[in-house]
Amino acid sequence: MGTPSAESSIQPTGDPSRVAVRVADVDIVQPAGSFLRQPAAGKPVEARFPPPKAKGLIEDELHLQFFIEFVLELRQRTAAVEGDSAPLAKVEAVFAVRYTLAPGAAFSDDDLAAFFRFNGPLTTVPYWREFVNSTLLRAGIDPVSLPPFVPGRHGLWKIDVAPIERVSRPSGVKSEHGAPDSAAGS
Repeated sequence: MGTPSAESSIQPTGDPSRVAVRVADVDIVQPAGSFLRQPAAGKPVEARFPPPKAKGLIEDELHLQFFIEFVLELRQRTAAVEGDSAPLAKVEAVFAVRYTLAPGAAFSDDDLAAFFRFNGPLTTVPYWREFVNSTLLRAGIDPVSLPPFVPGRHGLWKIDVAPIERVSRPSGVKSEHGAPDSAAGS
């Protein structure tokens, strides 16, 4: 996943509800997840959350995709300050969301950017929270309290979405519903 550009950190000016009202179906998968644990000396740990990396794609006029990669690192408190040691534990996960839209009124790129910025995390953060806590519990580590995502209030969840990309299937390739792909998005 690419790193968001400086221009992507600008707050979208669009209206996410123009896209949200057309959402007919949402599919979410976790295509990747990992857990790394180093031997711990029993010292207090501190949780660190590097900013998530996110990307939105326009597949065609009725399908949007949102990808987000989350990371949690547990470090010894002294190492977290010094920043020179490997994390004691690291949990990573990638989530992919596919939004199927109903036909309807057009929306702008600004509306779509605002939709991805707010609805993508709203859809994925609960799954991330559950993955972190269940992974840590299975490893015998006390769970970490992750706050819920609240749109418009960043705090821990400062999520920058990389510029939106338009993708298309090669001509003649059928969509998952068996219909030939239209020329939309090209």
